[in-house]
Amino acid sequence: MKFRTLIDILDRPDIGEVGRTFSVLEMDPAIVELVEAIPNEINSESIHSASLYAFENIMGILFQMGIRAGMQLFDLKTLPYRVWLKRNNDPKSQDCQIVSAFLSLTGYGSIRPVQNMYHDRLGDLNKNPQNISIYDVIGLSHMQTLMKNEFTRNQIEEIVFQVCKEVKKNEMSQAERCDYLLSSIISKVEKRQNNLLLILELLAPLWIIQESKWFRKALGDLESYRTPKGTYLFPECMLSHKEEGFWINGDFMAMDLHERTKAEIECESTFRMLRIRQLSGLLRTR
Repeated sequence: MKFRTLIDILDRPDIGEVGRTFSVLEMDPAIVELVEAIPNEINSESIHSASLYAFENIMGILFQMGIRAGMQLFDLKTLPYRVWLKRNNDPKSQDCQIVSAFLSLTGYGSIRPVQNMYHDRLGDLNKNPQNISIYDVIGLSHMQTLMKNEFTRNQIEEIVFQVCKEVKKNEMSQAERCDYLLSSIISKVEKRQNNLLLILELLAPLWIIQESKWFRKALGDLESYRTPKGTYLFPECMLSHKEEGFWINGDFMAMDLHERTKAEIECESTFRMLRIRQLSGLLRTR
């Protein structure tokens, strides 16, 4: 939590403190155990399943804990996936979409296989915006080369805009869909507590989402959990950690895997809210 606060919340963190904190983090036994559990065998089941040790779940949990590209053991364990993506770069494959998304999320967005994937994926989504998934959003929104480029940023925003427009027109039919399409996620997000914080955080960097009524309403509703001292304390069900499920569904929301105290839940709740507000341009850090 301290490391993510330093790198994700503070505007100008002390570089020395960042380095010291990361050194402690990467040697933590719980972190090392999770990194070592990244599956060696790469197939559809090891990439996407309800097992805690599926690639997407471990990568999501490690991201929450602050692990990024540059940690030696993490680089070693993700290397086979980077090589695999280079050899299996199919923008229509869900396996490729998931691997690309979590590599982008954890800091590998500058490598050629991931860049190639999103170059091709953007071409497909421009023609068929309804096919954009939450995995696409994760990957695209963490590709700095795309998000800082006015042309490609506008492409991404337009794709999401088209989806939001269709969801509003066909809310009932979209709500019945049970998949990872962005349209389905948006239509259900207000009805589900367990993944609300995660989905808000993942969608917050997009301007079209920031301007939507449902996003602003969701943030307003979360303000009801603000404590008198200015922190936040969300119900534990919003930050629960299950034995199995999908990270993207909010099933692995706890940053620490042990039983947490009220103070720890309050700390995590506050970080989550500040991060969402920051990503959506509503937080001043200096």
